[in-house]
This record gives sequence, C-alpha cells and structure tokens, in this order.
Amino acid sequence: MRMTVEDRDQRECLPRKAQRASATDRCQTIMRLTELTLASLPDAPSCGRLLVQRYLSAWGIAHIIDEAQLVMSELLTNAVKASAEFTTIQIRMVILGGTSLLIEVQDCNPEPPILKDASGDNESGRGLMIVDALCERWGYYHPAHGSKAVWAELLIPLPTREPEQLEMPPVAVMDDPRVLRRVHTELKNLQARGDGSAAQKVWT
Repeated sequence: MRMTVEDRDQRECLPRKAQRASATDRCQTIMRLTELTLASLPDAPSCGRLLVQRYLSAWGIAHIIDEAQLVMSELLTNAVKASAEFTTIQIRMVILGGTSLLIEVQDCNPEPPILKDASGDNESGRGLMIVDALCERWGYYHPAHGSKAVWAELLIPLPTREPEQLEMPPVAVMDDPRVLRRVHTELKNLQARGDGSAAQKVWT
C-alpha cells in the first residue's frame, strides 16, 4: 500500500523542521499503521504512551520507545489543552518506508501549534520544543474544517548491539608432581650450565 498527498508549498513562515504539509507528502510506503480515538481527558497522554509501548514492541522497534513516548505525550498534552470538553482526539502511528515513525494527533481546534521560546519559568511551548529537538521534522495540516492534525517524524536508527564476548579456551594447569619435579630439576641444570641446552629437555 502506498499513500501520497499533494505537496503544499506553505512552509516559508514556519520554524525550522516545522512544515504545514502532511508528513506523507512524499511518496513513501506505509509498512505499519495503527489508529486510536481517545476522549479529550487528562489521562489521554498516559493512554498514548501505553499505545506506543505496545505497538513499537510488536513492530520490532522497541529501541525508540522512550523517544516516541515522549513525543506522543507532548502532542497529546497540547491536544487536550487545545480541545473543548466532550470532544475526541485521534491518534495515528505509521512506519514509513521502514526508516521513520510518524506520530500524528488530531484534535478539534483548528488553531495552528506555535513553537515558543520556553525560557525561564514559562512552561508554555516547551512540549513543541522537545518535539522539535527529538524529531527529524514535524508540522501540521487541516484534515477537515474545524480541526488540525499535528505530526512528528522520528527516524528509526539501527538497534545497537552489545559487543560480543570472545570465548577464550581454558588454560591447562599442569599439576602432575612428577612433571613439575622434572621441570624444576631441568631449570636448575639450565641455570648451572649457563646455556640453553637443557631448555629443550624440559618439554621432551
């Protein structure tokens, strides 16, 4: 299955990595997809984190669960704040081309997201700053009148592998008293002679 949408050239006024077009504006193969509808309630972010945990483990990309949960939580927190009571929020997670994970959150508020400078004690806007820092790109679009969808794209790196431990063969310990006495005697002879002629006899 391939999914394409029209390219919208409306990006000139947006901050870095933020784009107004859909994340699937380039023709990419959808490898995996899941969707969920949540009520606009304070526990929506925790439900989103559970969704990430479950599906990313099943999809074999558990090594990016922490980053994906953080992005999902921030997008859902903003969606809950922007939504009115008794409305719904739609979540979509997609693996695009096997190289990136798309997280999309749609709410019923058409106002675009704003990336603010959350310096000092100002906490407003910090969520999008985290998303901007973690993701390859992010943006929004209006899927229908009176709503918006905010998406973020995380790259899927190759999982790191633990260094392989080399199996060393066990070292043989010589504990035969007769052999040890012979070695000791030949070494004493070697020391007395001052040459290496006895060295060959030790191991014959």
